[in-house]
Amino acid sequence: MSRRWLVTWITFGVGWVLLGGLAVALDRLGQAPAGSPTGPASEPVQAYACIEVAGSGDCERKADDHFRRARLADADHDAGAAAQDRLNSALKMLYHGLQCRTRECQVVVTGSPGGPVRVVPPVLTEAEVDVVRRAIEGAGFGGPVVRLSRRDDPAPRNTVIFAVQAGAACVVGTIGPESPLNTSVVGRLPGGTCLDA
Repeated sequence: MSRRWLVTWITFGVGWVLLGGLAVALDRLGQAPAGSPTGPASEPVQAYACIEVAGSGDCERKADDHFRRARLADADHDAGAAAQDRLNSALKMLYHGLQCRTRECQVVVTGSPGGPVRVVPPVLTEAEVDVVRRAIEGAGFGGPVVRLSRRDDPAPRNTVIFAVQAGAACVVGTIGPESPLNTSVVGRLPGGTCLDA
């Protein structure tokens, strides 16, 4: 056997050992340490990962929001995921075909490329909120919270943030001319709502 093959097999073996160790560590991370109380009072460790544009603060706001929310049972999360699919289908074409110029963007509002076009201002307005609200309500969701994102929201700046209830779960998301559609299935806030109005 050549030296190259030997190095390859050793590298491959070490990689599998490291992956196995990582899997065991991650499995143990969610379990209570030996000798600690078990049962309903002990909670598995929660983690949150996020990637952001440097200096935007998006991840800190998203993590704060994540840890404020109630945890979901698997069945509740599954119900929320079904609602998320319906919501994504209703909203995915709102900002399809973005064509930015110096101060304004032309955006396809409905249908496929070549559909009706309107000009979206560089800073979103209540008119954009109404477009998103109508799309959500048209998909059969009653009483959505839809508004412009605020400085303390778990959302990028200059987006429309929205939330709908799906049983015990919420589907919360953002959309904007410079931010693609982003939705998440999450638990409710401490007051029982999905998003502050």
